[in-house]
Amino acid sequence: MSALAIKGSGFTYWVMDGAVAVAGPCSSLVSAQTKLDALERAKRVKERPCIRCRTVFMSEGAHHRMCGVCRSTTSSDAGDYTCAPRASRRSITN
Repeated sequence: MSALAIKGSGFTYWVMDGAVAVAGPCSSLVSAQTKLDALERAKRVKERPCIRCRTVFMSEGAHHRMCGVCRSTTSSDAGDYTCAPRASRRSITN
C-alpha cells in the first residue's frame, strides 16, 4: 500500500496514492491537506471488539476502543465525584 501524498503547486493540488490521484483537483494546499487527512482517517477505521463488553463495532483507530453504549454508560453511571472538604490549618498536626 502506498503512502498518500500531496502533489501540485499554485492553485492546483491532488492527493496521490502512489501514481494515482485519489482526490482533487483542490484549489489550495489547505483543502488538499484536509482531504488527505480524511482519507488517512478512513483507512484507520476497522472493526474492533469493545474493551468492556467485547461487542464488535466500527472503531476510528487505536485510540477508540469502547463502543458507543459502553462509552456513554461509563461516563454517566459513576455517580457524584465531589471533592473532599479542604482541611483547615488546625487539623494539620506536626
